[in-house]
Amino acid sequence: MQRPKILFVSTRAPYPLTNGHNQRTFNILSQVAVFADIAFFGFYDKGTSIGGKTTVRQKLKEICSHTHLEEVPDETSSIKTAKGLMLALNDKRPYVARKYLSETMREAIQQFVGHTSVDIVHLDMLPLAEYLPILSDFPILLTTHNVESTRLKLWSEAERNPARRLYLRWQYQKMKEYEARILQQLHYCVVVSEEDRSYFQQLNPECRIFIVPNGTDTRWFSPQPRQGRQRPTILWVGNMIDPYNRSGVRFFTERVFRSIVAAVPNVRWLIVGKGAPKSLGKLCREYPGSIEIAGFVDDVRPFYDTANVVIVPLVSGAGTKLKVIEALAMGKSIVTTTVGAEGLSVSHGENIYIADDAAAFADHVVEALSDSDLQSAIGKQARMLAIGKYDWRTIGKAQIKAYEAATPGAFTECVE
Repeated sequence: MQRPKILFVSTRAPYPLTNGHNQRTFNILSQVAVFADIAFFGFYDKGTSIGGKTTVRQKLKEICSHTHLEEVPDETSSIKTAKGLMLALNDKRPYVARKYLSETMREAIQQFVGHTSVDIVHLDMLPLAEYLPILSDFPILLTTHNVESTRLKLWSEAERNPARRLYLRWQYQKMKEYEARILQQLHYCVVVSEEDRSYFQQLNPECRIFIVPNGTDTRWFSPQPRQGRQRPTILWVGNMIDPYNRSGVRFFTERVFRSIVAAVPNVRWLIVGKGAPKSLGKLCREYPGSIEIAGFVDDVRPFYDTANVVIVPLVSGAGTKLKVIEALAMGKSIVTTTVGAEGLSVSHGENIYIADDAAAFADHVVEALSDSDLQSAIGKQARMLAIGKYDWRTIGKAQIKAYEAATPGAFTECVE
């Protein structure tokens, strides 16, 4: 039987694997490419170097039969970005909907489908619904990595700058209306959690919605024993330029860390990721020797192995968090918030700790730091959950089943 053909359109070229979006998209592509031929159309990340673009193309060519990549129109210069934001003022769509609408991308897709057979079109993120008019002849499967309107709402609530907060609230209203409008046009959709499925199902009860969760490579992220006696260590992993990560680190810095130091004076907070906020620098001066900022690293596994407890103190954001799934796979004791645990099949006190109150968050960290047997028990349960439910190999099969449901017969041999 001939291999099925997928047209995969993404808002981003998913490499390097430095954020959750790239990790999910690249791993889904890798798993699906075992069974199908994939034509990939997407956009470079802002500021990608010439060398970086070459690497992205090479990686995609290893798994895709065809690639077309270009710059996000509004990200080619600060002037174009400002112009795009101004044009959005008079647009009923949210800014991101027009941000990824490129005439050259539209022409490239039209030319491709005009000369190549396609079994299904995978639109990876809601703003790509702008390309629906030129793809009406094909089965469409839209994947949403999260509920964008919820992300914007929570971001606006956490934003301190009044002007930005007002803009985000305005974008939230536009996004909510846009989601409702686009869902009415779809027959098939993929989400990452039951919470997201419930939200989108209300927008269009006739749309078939499949859950394909986020995941990790449990063979790569595999725990190693801590070497020798080390200081009790907490770990944060995440790019703090991201507004959701930044607000979470700020919450932990300003409201949680001091309570932990009072209970565990020799504690060490290890921070992996770029873009540390200024408030973190102030805390470093207040507690010299207690905080280590590693910045960006190529391999986070040694840092996980050093840590007793992983913290994910997110106060805004939506969708499932790959940083939590990684920590589960590494067999760590994790303390997170309701936002951090959203969409995951975790159980408080069994394989994770969940606390939204600053005092409770600190108490759980101290408890985990102080009890090695508890650390071990929680970590083992966390690892078992990751292997059983969140390995990319399992998730790839779920994605294939969604394709087969949308195009009966095209992927039959793939799901058997």
